[in-house]
Amino acid sequence: MIQVIHRAIDVLEILSKNYPNPLTLGEIHGELKLNRGTCANIIKTLVGRGFIKKIDRNTGYVLGEGLVKLMSHNHYQEKLVAIANRYLEILHKQFNESCILCVIQDDKRVVLASRESTHPLQVITPKIKKVYDATTGIVMLSMLSKEEQTAFATKYGFPSELELKNASNKEALFKQLDTIKSQGYFVQTTPTGFSGIAVPLHNKFINAALSIYLPDFRISEPLKKNIIHELKAVSKLILEELMQ
Repeated sequence: MIQVIHRAIDVLEILSKNYPNPLTLGEIHGELKLNRGTCANIIKTLVGRGFIKKIDRNTGYVLGEGLVKLMSHNHYQEKLVAIANRYLEILHKQFNESCILCVIQDDKRVVLASRESTHPLQVITPKIKKVYDATTGIVMLSMLSKEEQTAFATKYGFPSELELKNASNKEALFKQLDTIKSQGYFVQTTPTGFSGIAVPLHNKFINAALSIYLPDFRISEPLKKNIIHELKAVSKLILEELMQ
């Protein structure tokens, strides 16, 4: 087991030395004098975790965004919360509905910051929910690479029909995630009469989401479109400020 860890580190080190130039599987196992099958399995695992990425079949592999996220996660998450809190306050004043900022941790979506509606009837979402059972969770999942989505589904399974309709296998789930990523938002209505509207907040350092929750009787089509527009605008502003 320890030997495998050492070999995985060797793969990362050789890709680091050659970065940004890619290396093929043959070049990696030849340079490290590893068995080709063992090397291929290590690379497959590292790709699945996002630590390296495959350019194409002939070109080979380079370091992936997973390493950047690992090194930068805490710094950017703290900065993200500080910036997002100001914009959540703006969204709260504009719509007076519950607003949240979330990230993914394992198979859960976790609320980092929130503002609650002052209406007598309001939506109070749990601080921690399963990714498949949260509007923000589905949005964040849609922003992952296909390798990361596959690794997630392999580890945690597929959503139930109650969590996400018509997504009980890989093809169906990926089709929905592609649609969500393409449109840049996700709207989900619960059987209890509440809706969540979420947009991604994503770059190479952060995979987060913003959402507004409200009762269905207070939502109209013009309001829904306005919320989506404002959430997207705020997401863009937060990312721009985050990179300054």
